[in-house]
Order: sequence, then C-alpha cells, then structure tokens
Amino acid sequence: MIKHLNSKFGTYILLFSLLTACELLNPEEPIPSYIYIESFELDTESFQGSSSEKITEAWLTVDEEFLGAYRLPISIPILKEGEVEIKLEAGIKDNGITATPEIYPFYAPYRTIVNLKPTETVEIRPRTTYLDGIDFAMVENFEQGFQFFTYDLDGNENTNIIASGAEIFEGGKSGRILLTPENPIIEVATDISRTFKDVTKDGIYVYLELNYKTEAEIAFGLLGTSEGITTPEKLYEPILFKKDEWNKVYINLTSMIFSLDADEYQVAILSQLPDGMEEARIWLDNIKLIHF
Repeated sequence: MIKHLNSKFGTYILLFSLLTACELLNPEEPIPSYIYIESFELDTESFQGSSSEKITEAWLTVDEEFLGAYRLPISIPILKEGEVEIKLEAGIKDNGITATPEIYPFYAPYRTIVNLKPTETVEIRPRTTYLDGIDFAMVENFEQGFQFFTYDLDGNENTNIIASGAEIFEGGKSGRILLTPENPIIEVATDISRTFKDVTKDGIYVYLELNYKTEAEIAFGLLGTSEGITTPEKLYEPILFKKDEWNKVYINLTSMIFSLDADEYQVAILSQLPDGMEEARIWLDNIKLIHF
C-alpha cells in the first residue's frame, strides 16, 4: 500500500514538474493595446504660408520611452495599459528620399494622454504647428505681384518663372516655367537685393519647402557670396525628378550652407529641357525658406 501511494505521489510530482516547465518555456503572452494614427495635420498662421505638408511618419514615444518611427497610416501595438502619455513627432523624407526619414525640426511635437485597454484601439488625430522662433526668410506663393525669383543667371530673358492661373496647387496662381528647344535651360535665383544672411545664427537647420509638379528634372541649390568675392559660388545638390501630380518636398539646405560658408545666400533653380521633348512645363508653389 505504501509503495502504491509513493508511486502516485511520484506521478503527481512528475506532472507538476512538466506543467511548471511548460509555463517557463511558454510564458503567458502579454495582451497589447493599440493606437491608430491616420495622418498628421499642420496648422499655420497667415505669415507662415500654406498649411500643405507631407508628413509620412510618426515618431512615437510612450511615457518617455521611444518606441520607433512608423509610416502612416498605422495601427501600433503597445504593451501598456491605463493612462499613458503619447508623444508624436512629425517625420518627413529628407529631400524627398525614402531612405532618409527624419523628424522635421520645425514642427512641434504632439502630446496627449490616452487610456489604453488590452485588445482595444484608441484613434489619435495629431495636429502640429511650426515651432515658435522660426524665421520664415521667404514665403513665395505667387499670389502677389512681387516674386522672389527675379535674378537671371542664364542670360536669357525668355526663361523665367511667371505667376500663372493655368495650373494651380491652391489659391489663384502658381509659378510656371516653360522650356522649349529655343529656350531649353533656365537658371534663376532669388533677388540679389534680398539675400539671406545669418541663416544658421540660432540653429543648424535650413530647409526649403515647396509644392511642385514637373515634366523635367529640377535642381535646387544656393549661391554664396562673401566679402571680397565678386563671383558667387554655386552649389546644387538635390534633384527633383518628373512628377505628374503635385508633390510636397522638404529640401535640406544645411550641408550646402556649411559647404559654401558664405556671408549671404540666394536660392537658385536650374533645369533643362529633356532630350526628345518639344516642351516641358514646371509648376511651383508655396516655396518657403525657413530656419531658426
């Protein structure tokens, strides 16, 4: 009888050990809560120009813990429950390149408190504004009589940017460039009487924002002028490729600014009629030069 009881006890111990081992090897999985973000929206003041934006990612921090950057729209699982603080920072593609996502340094983070419950989804609709203290050195929307891009670099008065209502992004006008075999190249810069100085005085970032659609490649760059130098130094880097529909791009001029290391700058545009084409149109709108 004692032998039989010992046998049963041993069986129970073995079963308990197996169950415990299974729990250790396969612990109970935590159940996530979810937040859903459709898109970011931008609010602007009148002097800041258009509220057009192309915020492609949200950089997520929960209770001061950074969880990653997520392409929008997105449903994100979070292994927390109860009230948490959500911080979302607006992400863009630097120079329009998918491989270079960045937090846009001029947009304010969005913060909110949400109550998370396992399996449930909380929808967040983040809005952002430009940070205080930003210098909008240029806002060209082509709605007014004066235009910034009036400095002719190619020596051809027939290649210029005109304000046109034929193809607009928003408002009543956009800027148009027409390239033909007779006038195949445009190189133009912002007005020499309104050069940009001290663009890195209070920060390192300098960006050019714009909306565009184009039948030809466009290069954006800078002219840098310093005391004692009579001929401005040119530097072109980012190239925008053909786009059939209006697009928004954030061009990072920071590296060009430091490469030129000039006293003052002008923004320049360069484009050429593609081979085999009889004409090419370029449309521009809401060009902003901004820095701290």
